[in-house]
Amino acid sequence: MASSEDIIIAVENVDPNNSYTVGFSWWNGYRHGNHPDNHQSVFVEYLDAGLQKSIPLLENQILPRFDGRKKTDVEQVEMPIPSEAVRAGEFRILIAKANTTDEDRKVYLGEIWLRDGSKKALLPEILTQVKDCARPRIEYKAQLFALDPVGKRLDPGDEYMPPDCFYIDVVSTDPLIALEDYGKKVSTAQEIELSMYDFPSVCLWYAEVSIYGGSKAENSTVGAVNEMRLIKESGFLRYSRAAVRLVPDSYMPDNQQGWWDDEHWQMEETDRDASHNGRYVKPYETSEKWGKAVTDLGGIPLTYFQTAYRSEDYAKEFPGHMLFNKTYAWKGEEEDVEGEIFTDWHKTWTRNGRVVWGYDYTDHDFQEHLTGVYRNLKKGNIRGLMFDYPASGWAKQGGMEDKYSTTAAAYRNIFKYPYEGLGPDAYVHERNMERGSDISIGLVASMRTENDTDLMDSTTVTRCGMRWYKNRVLYNQDTDSKNIARLQDKKDYVRSVLTMAYVVTGRLLLANSFEQFTPETLWDITRTFPYHAENKSARPVDAFVSASPMVYDFEVDPQWHQVTFYNPDFEDGRKTGIKISGQPVDGALGLKENKSYYVYDFWNDNYVGKLEGSMLLEQELRPGEARMMSVRECLDRPQILSTNRHIMQGYLDIISTDWDPVSKTLTGISKLIGDDPYVITIAANGYNPKESACRNDDTKAELSTEDNGLIKLTLTRPDNRDEEWSIIFD
Repeated sequence: MASSEDIIIAVENVDPNNSYTVGFSWWNGYRHGNHPDNHQSVFVEYLDAGLQKSIPLLENQILPRFDGRKKTDVEQVEMPIPSEAVRAGEFRILIAKANTTDEDRKVYLGEIWLRDGSKKALLPEILTQVKDCARPRIEYKAQLFALDPVGKRLDPGDEYMPPDCFYIDVVSTDPLIALEDYGKKVSTAQEIELSMYDFPSVCLWYAEVSIYGGSKAENSTVGAVNEMRLIKESGFLRYSRAAVRLVPDSYMPDNQQGWWDDEHWQMEETDRDASHNGRYVKPYETSEKWGKAVTDLGGIPLTYFQTAYRSEDYAKEFPGHMLFNKTYAWKGEEEDVEGEIFTDWHKTWTRNGRVVWGYDYTDHDFQEHLTGVYRNLKKGNIRGLMFDYPASGWAKQGGMEDKYSTTAAAYRNIFKYPYEGLGPDAYVHERNMERGSDISIGLVASMRTENDTDLMDSTTVTRCGMRWYKNRVLYNQDTDSKNIARLQDKKDYVRSVLTMAYVVTGRLLLANSFEQFTPETLWDITRTFPYHAENKSARPVDAFVSASPMVYDFEVDPQWHQVTFYNPDFEDGRKTGIKISGQPVDGALGLKENKSYYVYDFWNDNYVGKLEGSMLLEQELRPGEARMMSVRECLDRPQILSTNRHIMQGYLDIISTDWDPVSKTLTGISKLIGDDPYVITIAANGYNPKESACRNDDTKAELSTEDNGLIKLTLTRPDNRDEEWSIIFD
């Protein structure tokens, strides 16, 4: 930068309690030729009691230059900003001509920066040639590229500027924050409005198949209505919504796929007897009938497609709807269409995976057909669907009707039509592709992370936990089904699956019918629902200091964290701990060292204690246990530590609280569930409780004091209600 006048850099909104360092470089050799001597000075100017003060940083310094024969290297320097200028709250940095008779009257500056003065100096405090300075910056080289198997076709003379963007962050020093910022930036760029699964879903295929749920559930429309009736009768709907997923998955050569209409969903000829294959059965033989019946029972009906898996009769009748406009577009060598590849249901995966291509999601006529498919589903209020085998829709060899489409654009069309046809609040689910992909984000509500499973192991938890910055932000992670009933003789195992599903995923898919749950298991499930709808998941705060994260931290606010300790070992107990204060990237909660904190364990209903911010929060976990704890900064008046309604311990069930220091009254509004005693645990902090009250006469309130000095307020009422309560202290 060269200026005929002084160069002035205005610095505003500085923290008077911080220190700052200014750095800059300069050189008088921007043009070839003989450059005469040029002297400059640098000042800091600020106001003190209305008077302008000036402090010199450098005076009468000759600039390095190119004089036509010899080139002097660029000089750079870092110097502290005087504290009196910082305390003023704002100041100016002035680069000016020195008081000399130089022929060149311009002012020169290369680059200038201001940074945190508490950090280690990067450069000398005197002007030093760049070649003689340390090089603290590490140089990285990266190649950024976008690749599509087909690519974008352009006609001669056309221009195309892709809207795709790369995201690079070279300034963030905390990888946890950097990754969370990345998720938020992508969400903004993609204009994502995510449908949240605040409810559990029963998958009728898993629930019926003997090697998984093995229940009496039936994967048919009658079974869907019956399962929703069981859910309602269990009382679960007092706590949360619930969904039932029908799975029409015949693997016969002629099946429901592609047709996706009531007639073909009614077909009885399926394949193996693993389940009822999602058949439409009277009296619920249409999408409208079964979807409405589930909805009327208070449920959310979901269904299932196999993406581009073929129904051979559809491919024969509508070759124009297929890739390459052919009934048989071969992926490799041509096969005998009368042979077992096309006649035996056991060869379905071979046929669709390696032999022949499926549907063309860019074909206009097929798109018109899809519009009708989703119109029919919407008539039944069917709220979403799973796309199984999504890799079958990845048209990597082209063959699209739209010659200007890329493979990625065609793939997004798969999810675009249900997103638009069922509405943007639909629950569109993408099973995992072999290589993983974020191509569908913005159109799907959830992505599966696992192959078929009904387990929740440490690998699954870690895989999802390390993607916390995407979960509930770009999509809801789905770890496939969970068989809770199989674990019912081990309460810690049940609670571990439920807890970690809440912590690291955005959806719980059950491999069980509700009739399989004991009252104790059902109670445990209700403690994790509803899921929160905020676009945020718990951080794996020990991710950078341990081989596999075992501590997850959800910051409700700066004074309240929900902390989960996880022991994936089902054989042995484990001691797990985390520093309360310190940088999270170093394995800490990031709370204040000079504060004290209450810790309350939800599942064990146990007061862990009052810990100093300088201490370690450490627990002995039982085999296979996940322990959720509320960590709250100690206040100087009565405060809530926990509730028994939900593992988030007040985050979802307490609407508001207030403390009146004059009347010494703690008040709040809580979401009560009928006939389920609601317990609030309170630290009195030196106050004595006198009495409690509720707004509604039919809500019973009981106040008790525990041996540890904590107070329990128990509220019970006959039905669900947002209840106002109060406790008076002296």
